[in-house]
Amino acid sequence: MKKYRVIFIHDTKLRRIRDNLRFLISQAVWDRIESLRALREGILWKDNESQSEHEKQLDYYAEILDLQESLKKSICMCGTCQGIENDMIYIPSLKAWHCVKCDTKNLIWYPAP
Repeated sequence: MKKYRVIFIHDTKLRRIRDNLRFLISQAVWDRIESLRALREGILWKDNESQSEHEKQLDYYAEILDLQESLKKSICMCGTCQGIENDMIYIPSLKAWHCVKCDTKNLIWYPAP
């Protein structure tokens, strides 16, 4: 997206549905991250680590970082406070979604032009 976007939901039922969907999506991502961490730690503590196991470990770590970054930039979670229950604002310069509360409190750091 190229424009500054604000998404407000006023209906309480729709808010509850939105919050539950955000929770389910973020929980699925965190479950995947935890399973990758367990796989990575299983390889990490082996005594005879081969080159292919080391590459697997790096692949797991890269996927963990990608999942965390994707979740942080998605509409499911605020990029500043990691909140999931607020209305969100898309900031094109950051290419991420942040909650309205963080924006009104000026907690969002904008890079220099």
